[in-house]
Amino acid sequence: MLCYEKPEHEDSKDELNAPEDTRPYIRVIAAQPDSFEENSLDAVTIKEHERCLPRDYRLDFVADEDLFFILGPKDIIKASQRSFDDHIKWLIERSEFEEALDELKSSSSQKEAKIFTYQVVALKYIEFLIVSKQYKEAADWCSKIKLDVRNWEEKILIFAKDGKLEEIYEKIPSSQPTLSPVIYEKVLNEFLRLRNYHVFKYLITKWPCDIYDLKCITSVVLDVQSKDNNQTLLKSLAILYEYQKLLDKSFVIYINLGDQAVFDFLVKHNLYECAFENIIQLIELDKDKAIGVLVDNVDKLPVKRCLLYTSRRG
Repeated sequence: MLCYEKPEHEDSKDELNAPEDTRPYIRVIAAQPDSFEENSLDAVTIKEHERCLPRDYRLDFVADEDLFFILGPKDIIKASQRSFDDHIKWLIERSEFEEALDELKSSSSQKEAKIFTYQVVALKYIEFLIVSKQYKEAADWCSKIKLDVRNWEEKILIFAKDGKLEEIYEKIPSSQPTLSPVIYEKVLNEFLRLRNYHVFKYLITKWPCDIYDLKCITSVVLDVQSKDNNQTLLKSLAILYEYQKLLDKSFVIYINLGDQAVFDFLVKHNLYECAFENIIQLIELDKDKAIGVLVDNVDKLPVKRCLLYTSRRG
């Protein structure tokens, strides 16, 4: 139906004069069993509409081609049945992203979508969430869809720039896809800068050590540790040394920290010579565990040798 939207206060007697809004409207009405239901009402901007009156317009229909034409004195507008892409675009323009994504989930809808695929709409939704400062939701969506390397790296850099890496660090992939080493180093360095050593330790434990420059990160940790003798940072350094097979350095850190992990560490890496040289400290740390290590590995740590060593140190 082609019509005008007439303000309630307008005088109904002067129907031939143009109303305040001079644009014609297309109203779509669906017939119901006992009534009619309005589906949409959209203004149509026609050339020189401000000079036109209601009688100057006509709505024609070409049935064979399922086309409508809105005719005015200076313009003709063709209207066709909207495509699925048109519908998705309409939802996006109204920020109804989740509704659009729900509609795109079905296989039939995915075949209909030529422009606004599920991936395209999801990326637009992530951008919308970031602009809206909804970082946690944006990070969740980054992990829900299969972002390629470029998109992952772009999003991580945006989060870093906005100081919101804590919202996305758990979602960052270490494989399938594997990102540039620069990205992983950027994230690790940022958490060191923020003195968020717990997250730093979590990431170096979770990520494979070959996806970033291990020596470079170790150097940065040493520099930070020279100014901040934090225990979590020292444990992180021990982990980095272990990755580089500098096991004696890791052992020294654990035993100096009085960390019970030193017992499992020495057994795991067969560091019995280190254990021998530090047997007194191990006994002071946990006598039962130290004796257990001695008993279980008597071939590598002869009791006589240990007793002789402890008596001399005593």
